[in-house]
Amino acid sequence: MADVYRGLVGAAHRAVRAVLGADATVTVDGTAYAVRVVRWEPPRTAAIGPDGEAIDSRPAATLLHADIDDSPVTPHSDTIAVGGRTYAIEDAKADGLGRLRLTLSGG
Repeated sequence: MADVYRGLVGAAHRAVRAVLGADATVTVDGTAYAVRVVRWEPPRTAAIGPDGEAIDSRPAATLLHADIDDSPVTPHSDTIAVGGRTYAIEDAKADGLGRLRLTLSGG
């Protein structure tokens, strides 16, 4: 029964990822990888800092680290192209669960 449940949950995750994910190209150290972004966070200006100043949040994309062959991402050197725009990768953080969150700039 547990195997059936895991299979159904896996199928549901794949279906959601297929519907909600965006195709993108990540270039790591000159090698381009076709990936699916599993979460997109657009930039926002609505955040207010502790001193009352507006804080701009940068866009971020989360992808599966295995989609780029677990290659290490070099901030300020590697890029991601998604939605017709190319962004510089400012920061890359693994979540320990196989996903990689990329903080972006430009575009």
